[in-house]
Amino acid sequence: EVLLSSSRSKRKELVVHVIGASYEAELWYNLEDAADAYSEALENLAITKKVRTVRIIFIGPECPKDDVNEERDMGNNTRLILETSRQNYDKSLSTTAANLLVFFNPGFTCPDYDWGSALSHIKPGTPFLVTTNTEMEGISDVQYLHERGWMDNIPPGIEDIIMGESGGNMKEEGKGCTSFFSENPYAGSRVRQSGTMAND
Repeated sequence: EVLLSSSRSKRKELVVHVIGASYEAELWYNLEDAADAYSEALENLAITKKVRTVRIIFIGPECPKDDVNEERDMGNNTRLILETSRQNYDKSLSTTAANLLVFFNPGFTCPDYDWGSALSHIKPGTPFLVTTNTEMEGISDVQYLHERGWMDNIPPGIEDIIMGESGGNMKEEGKGCTSFFSENPYAGSRVRQSGTMAND
């Protein structure tokens, strides 16, 4: 839906913010390789939805000291732009507003990290994607987001796990739910871990 609505906009641009990004984990210390990988991963979606520009902005204090602005031709008059911004998401961002937010393995429930400010600066109604390393961590992150009001409802399939002991009343599975929880069927076989900025 995000891609479809973006393709109908005048700019035909999809803007993705990767929050808590690091040069090691999301950009692999190699912008050429990262640009190749993101271009390959997004090419079919961008072409199918007629998005002319995919702009991915990596935001976090572990991004490169000098901000990056890398552009790549994805074919079919589609371009990929990778940008970095070395700051927290809770600062005054002087960057393009996002159509979609991504948190790669944020560890919302880990006491070493505080995501409250970043989450509170998300524009209401902006869709976001959260990945985790394990199912247990994913369930904990869903519970964290739901309890703090950043998710209206709990995805089908894990209500019983989260609400089982508390005896809470959940909506009928799937009714009015705007979220999902599942294994990524497109996950690659390579695992990258940074050990910094919650990307562990």
